[in-house]
Order: sequence, then C-alpha cells, then structure tokens
Amino acid sequence: MKLFSNAVRGTAIAGLVVLSLAAVAGPQGPARGAGEVFSWRDAAGRPSMRDQAGIFIWHEGNTFFVTSQSEHHKTTDVHAMLRGGRIVNVSRLHDERGDSISQRRDNEVNFKSQTWDGRDEMRFDVVNGDALTVTVRQPHERNRPIYVGGSEMRANGERITIRIVDRR
Repeated sequence: MKLFSNAVRGTAIAGLVVLSLAAVAGPQGPARGAGEVFSWRDAAGRPSMRDQAGIFIWHEGNTFFVTSQSEHHKTTDVHAMLRGGRIVNVSRLHDERGDSISQRRDNEVNFKSQTWDGRDEMRFDVVNGDALTVTVRQPHERNRPIYVGGSEMRANGERITIRIVDRR
C-alpha cells in the first residue's frame, strides 16, 4: 500500500512540474513551425520600399505580392503555402534571367530569384484558405530584413504566417 501512495505522489509532483514549466513558457503559439504571425490587416497595402534592401510581402484584396529588393546579384528562395485554399494566377513581375516560379500543388508556389537590376517580384491570388505561410531563404549571404504590409512591419525570422480567416 505504501508503494502505491509513493507512486501516486511522484506522478502528482511530475504533473505539477509540467504545469509550472508550461506557465513559465507562456501560451502556445499558432500552428507548429508557423513562425511569426500577422493579421490580414497587418499585411494590407503596398509598402513604399524606397531604395531599401529587403523582402516585402503584402496583399491588395485577394492578390499577394512578394518582392525581393537588393543590390546587384542576390539570391532569394520563397516558398508560399496556403492552408485550406488554392493559389491561382501566379505571375512574375520584373522578370530577369535566373528567376523561376514553380507550382507543383494548387496550394503552393515556389519563387527563386537572382536579383540583377535591384528588384524581383511575383504575385498570386488566393482562393479561400485560412492562412498563408511564406518561408524566405537567402542562401550564401547576409539576410535582408523581411517587411510585411504597407506599414512595413518587420518580421523576425525567415517564416511568416498571415491569417486570412480574420479578414476585416
């Protein structure tokens, strides 16, 4: 009988430790691996961009834009994935040599660019969907900052998610 009560006591203590650690860590974020999360409103509107180097992500209505702007000869890989919807009408703007777009599934698009003249850009429309996750990789170089929306909110990290379900 004593052995059983020690086991129960040990389980209770372990449970309290787990709860304490969860309280210190804070609330769980959005979906695992989602990175930084922005609202629909945060991502609205074209940024001014000026001459600053960076990756710019925004939407105008249901059309999303991803722009890579930098000095000569920088490489950027962008992967966009829409949860619960489709990506359609994919196109490149400021098309240059070394740029490519591929779409293997109707909810994903990959954009690879090599900036020669300062700016590479793609756009696409979203149909339905809960959230758009954009992952930006900048291999072999110092990472340029990622800005979201017309207010050019700076993202921390290479992965951002824009919640589409809260369109207001």
